Amino acid sequence: MSKEHNGVSYMLIVKDQTTHFWHLLKKFLLTHNSEQLCGSYISSNWYQEKVANESEPIEYFLIEVDSSAAISDIINSLMIDINHTKYKIYDLLVRYQNWLRNLWHFTIPENSYNTESIELTPKESNERNITLIFSIREHITYNDVTEKYVSTPQMVIDL
Repeated sequence: MSKEHNGVSYMLIVKDQTTHFWHLLKKFLLTHNSEQLCGSYISSNWYQEKVANESEPIEYFLIEVDSSAAISDIINSLMIDINHTKYKIYDLLVRYQNWLRNLWHFTIPENSYNTESIELTPKESNERNITLIFSIREHITYNDVTEKYVSTPQMVIDL
């Protein structure tokens, strides 16, 4: 397991439904065979994104970054651009063309949180099959309020 594959690092950022700001999910590791590259989080059992509003989507960006670049600087700058400007994926790819290999946008649609698992493909068409896989769990609080949580996704890319 590693953090990169063939000179490319993969990162996932998620938009928090309550603050509407994006944040980077850390501790992402990759495994691969001749057919697929799989990514998952070391702390996936601990990290859960709370579904604050079932009538709003939860959004993710999967990012391919040249692993020889200063990744933390690129990601910090990219996060500022995404959080504080009206972004378009093509514009972000052009602006960060020296470092970004690719960028995919995923959305868990609103009103789809009443299932045990969700598989997403990117909103944009792409030459590779890419999937994010989530599970959803419910937690009943001490005052009988049901809260829903989406797991940290697992990534699967066909090579």
